[in-house]
Amino acid sequence: MWVGYRSSNKPLENVEGFGAVYGGTLPAMIWKDFMTTALTRIGPHDWPEPKRPMVFRPFTPTTSFGYNPAPPAPPAAPEKTPAKKPKTSPPAPTTPVIIVPQG
Repeated sequence: MWVGYRSSNKPLENVEGFGAVYGGTLPAMIWKDFMTTALTRIGPHDWPEPKRPMVFRPFTPTTSFGYNPAPPAPPAAPEKTPAKKPKTSPPAPTTPVIIVPQG
């Protein structure tokens, strides 16, 4: 289902009450309303059993225009740097200081 301009792939933007229109906004609401009306006379029912058995095959994802990017490389492990020695203050004086009042 396409929700947008007839002759352009230009996205809908600044739609009152929605801002930019994405699949989960206005199009989803339109689809829900359509399907609710279309299925009013049809009650819930199970899916029919397939006529042929299912066959499972490997899946190789590609896009519709043939571009299949390689997955990103895992992040490199951080380099271990030697631990830095904590900075120490100069040793306290060991000679007592005597302050004598003058005057």
